[in-house]
Amino acid sequence: MEDKLIFPASVYPEILQKIIEDTHQDLNFPVNYIASSMLVAAALAIGNSIVLKLREDWIVKSILYMALIGEPGAVKTHPINFALTPFRKSDEYTLSKYKKELAEYRSLPVDQRGEKPKARQFLMKDFTPEAVAKVLDANPHGICIHSDELNGWFASFNKYNNGGGEQEMWLSLHNGGSLVVNRKGIDDIISINESNVNVLGSIQPRVLAKCFRGQKTDNGFLYRMLFAKDSSEGMPLLWRDEDLPTGVGERWKGFIMEMLEVSRQYDTTLAPVEYTFHQDAWDIMRTWQNDRETDYAMEGNQYKVAIFRKIQDYALRFCLIIHAMREAAKEINPSVLIDSLTVAKSIRIATYFFDTALNVYEYIYFGSDAEDSKIVRLLDFLPEVFTKQQAETVGANLGISRSTIHRHIRGDKDDPFTERLKHGIYRKKV
Repeated sequence: MEDKLIFPASVYPEILQKIIEDTHQDLNFPVNYIASSMLVAAALAIGNSIVLKLREDWIVKSILYMALIGEPGAVKTHPINFALTPFRKSDEYTLSKYKKELAEYRSLPVDQRGEKPKARQFLMKDFTPEAVAKVLDANPHGICIHSDELNGWFASFNKYNNGGGEQEMWLSLHNGGSLVVNRKGIDDIISINESNVNVLGSIQPRVLAKCFRGQKTDNGFLYRMLFAKDSSEGMPLLWRDEDLPTGVGERWKGFIMEMLEVSRQYDTTLAPVEYTFHQDAWDIMRTWQNDRETDYAMEGNQYKVAIFRKIQDYALRFCLIIHAMREAAKEINPSVLIDSLTVAKSIRIATYFFDTALNVYEYIYFGSDAEDSKIVRLLDFLPEVFTKQQAETVGANLGISRSTIHRHIRGDKDDPFTERLKHGIYRKKV
């Protein structure tokens, strides 16, 4: 039986399975980390060039927010760097070209200058709205923001606009929404109509819990994150005598180039290619969604339902990515119709990220504290707004003492579970 917390790498084309195997065996790359990083790289290659169209008003883009979770020394950075290397090499070339073009532009008299050159790039590390808007303006295909430590990104949510502005921006960008940034004044506005921003980085579990506990769940940002954990954590990382097989990096670069060709990255003047589902494939996807939604709703587990509803959306994005992967690997002929096999593969990926999200969520809110676990369980049985008396009554049925409830349900700013609306009345944060 397949471990539900191990990325199902068998859904990838064989060429990628082999790269994952080689980097895992010879470089100690955790399968979950390298496979997840590859997924983001493939999404970046697609960018705004291909979308999944379900209805006139329902367009899906291949945008992923991915966090690799692990303790220091868990080999998180290297898989990210490997997956993004083809784009980094491309950026080095285009940056050199841009510097020459800019120097030539500036050398001309003002009245002889044409359009100012733009810096073409795939990657950036700056999370500020101004920087993101500026880079997107020059790169309509889309970009990926990557960081060795995502805690800086999460911390930035409270840095501007009274604590909510940046977070709201990233919620909008998650769906490929518009972005308008006033950098210096009303006459200096950057407006992006079709955004495409992927995020890939790493974070330590304790830092993650600190970032998200309490306030970050109020608007569902947590549920929009994909998490990859090293299922082999605690196992020794043994040095090996074997070298990485020759050409692994080149094979990966070649595959990304094929992805870029599939996505028509080199012709941004054309309208996006629109994928859609074959009817049989859509029937499978719809049945999976409806069945799981019903099951989780009947369980009455609120955070499980919330996580699954975002994973539903990601499942559609995975369909787009996997279909393009299969085209690039020459597994299927070019087609705008997504087939049943792609849907089945995408559901397996979605299920992995759902299970991982549950694991991460429980760590954030349960931790190693048994009392925290009891309180989260209690809240699952309470309405959104409840009284302390209700909490005591339900708690008694669950075997939770009044003292434990009073100790953990306070409703103050440091309470990760509830906020106090007025005396004796509380609203859940989780």
